Amino acid sequence: MIAAAGLAWLIVPVAGWRMLLAVSALPGLIIFFIRRDIPESPRYLLVSGQPERARQVLEQVARANGVTLPDLPLLPLEKTAPPSAAGLLKPGLRRTTLLLWAMWFAISLGYYGVFTWLPTFFRSGGMALLPVYQNTFILALAQLPGYFSAAYLVERWGRRRTLAFYLVASGVFTYLFAYATAPNMLVILGAWMSFFTLGAWGALYAYTPEVYPTSLRATGMGAASGWTRIAGAIAPSLGAVLMGGASLILPLTVFALAFIAGGAAALGLPRETSHRPLADTLEGTGEREPVRT
Repeated sequence: MIAAAGLAWLIVPVAGWRMLLAVSALPGLIIFFIRRDIPESPRYLLVSGQPERARQVLEQVARANGVTLPDLPLLPLEKTAPPSAAGLLKPGLRRTTLLLWAMWFAISLGYYGVFTWLPTFFRSGGMALLPVYQNTFILALAQLPGYFSAAYLVERWGRRRTLAFYLVASGVFTYLFAYATAPNMLVILGAWMSFFTLGAWGALYAYTPEVYPTSLRATGMGAASGWTRIAGAIAPSLGAVLMGGASLILPLTVFALAFIAGGAAALGLPRETSHRPLADTLEGTGEREPVRT
């Protein structure tokens, strides 16, 4: 995000948006090199009945960290039949899944709705083209402390509380951003909006895979993130329709409410995953908090 904003700042005023798109496509080639060296999860390999491959991956990880893997047997994990995606809506996970889908949809609707139209919002605030890209770069920088603070708080406060706080704060600052008129206030409020929004993304990415058992983890993550594609397709057009009256207050209020709705859904999540063991099967999960004695 920072690189994209920085490139826009440097390239668009000089060579136009087509050159920016051409340059932005090049980093995608890096994926072909990165994915060759990404090992399979040892946990998944053990559940799939492949302990030798699991040990090979662990040895690879150990070498990368400059340590020696102990010559001890790996704890076997029960091999289970491939689950059905319908397991996401079984009684033990239904409430969690529906709330996560609502959160992924809400945060994506708010995020893409705001940041797709961010240059337009700045221009409506009276900024010239160059300051628009400069300030977009500043807002991208604000995402870094947002991520790092969320990474700290998900361990101190827990996933659910951090998610709820950051999503509600995203909505509050998005709403305040709608009423800012001075360029300096637009940048300051926009930076806080960016800070909390990306922090919420980070916490959501931590919670979602943890709440599902190994047998459904990739399916659950994929299904949840699929709702971001739906919302991401809707958000830009929704923003265009809502800005039909040339006022920024209506679209930004709608996107602020989306963030707050996501925060409310976070408060309804039935399980906290911080410092809890990961389940391997659907039977190892549940929507009730364990009874403390």
